[in-house]
Amino acid sequence: AEPFIPRGAHTGETVSQFIRRRLGQEVLDTAMDAFVSGTLASDPDLAEAQSVLPRLTALEQRYGSLTLGMFINKVVKRRHANTADTFSFSGGMEQLALALADTPGITLRTGVQANRILQQHGGWSVRGSIGGQPTQTWTEHLVLGTPADTSSQLLEDTDSTLSRLLAGIEYAPVGVLHLGMKSSNIRQQLDGTGFLVAKHNQLTFNGNLWMSTMFPHRAPPGKALLSSYVGGVRHPDQLQQTDEELTDNILRSLRPLMKITGEPDFVRIRRHAKGLPLYHGQYRARLAQIASHTNALPGLQLCANYIGGVSIRERIFQGRMTAHAIAVQLQRELAARGRQRLLTTSH
Repeated sequence: AEPFIPRGAHTGETVSQFIRRRLGQEVLDTAMDAFVSGTLASDPDLAEAQSVLPRLTALEQRYGSLTLGMFINKVVKRRHANTADTFSFSGGMEQLALALADTPGITLRTGVQANRILQQHGGWSVRGSIGGQPTQTWTEHLVLGTPADTSSQLLEDTDSTLSRLLAGIEYAPVGVLHLGMKSSNIRQQLDGTGFLVAKHNQLTFNGNLWMSTMFPHRAPPGKALLSSYVGGVRHPDQLQQTDEELTDNILRSLRPLMKITGEPDFVRIRRHAKGLPLYHGQYRARLAQIASHTNALPGLQLCANYIGGVSIRERIFQGRMTAHAIAVQLQRELAARGRQRLLTTSH
């Protein structure tokens, strides 16, 4: 029946409304709720479908059907086989950032606190401090990769409306609880990547990934590493618990599910008060207004996970788009300067 459902208007449609309309309540309750809450820390009743599910909404608009669109895309991918497996690095994803920092031609300064940015001399002046001492840097092109609220504060003196738009972006707290234990203490067969939790399951976490199955080097032989994701819009108060309370609550839920006995050999907790931006409400309209104001400020680029998605793939794509935009601006500036020199010479 799905292919015969007419296209929706999309404007302002939430994830729940979109999935319910196209695929039904059961798919929303059993699959999409878990995906949005578990991977994005968001609420499907509030998250904008076009912002959170851009590929699915695009399939509907292009083909009139998710089923037909996915079938055509699958055929196209077979013709142009270029499948990318899930991957990580021996030292964790941090290695990606370290490798970028070591790229020839890049100068990285850490420990610098930026307090204020101003338009100055045809570029941008960044004022701050390092080691308690004031510092100032001028640049022709400035990229802000800071969270929305930080960018809002930095731009307050430059464009109060842009600052207010950025300040209105909400974030969800996210925590990750890593448990290392003997494989023999887990009777559940770890033959997949893990699982996400739907709201109706009423568990104390949003998902559990079996890291040592996904990436064998994540745990020594005979050991397993299980990573539980907590917090988000569904359980924001969980991150207020102590390490002991959080560990006990997660283990209490995991034991019957995965037939776990004994105690973990290893526990590590990572807390992020503002873990992920929430693409809630009329989010695309907000981003359009942000882009309009940013475009009116020559040399300024915003590139952070509140624009274009939160995954590593999406961040790499947005980074390349930002670099391309700067390159285009530089080419235009060089061409303009060249024309100016020709005019000066001819006179």
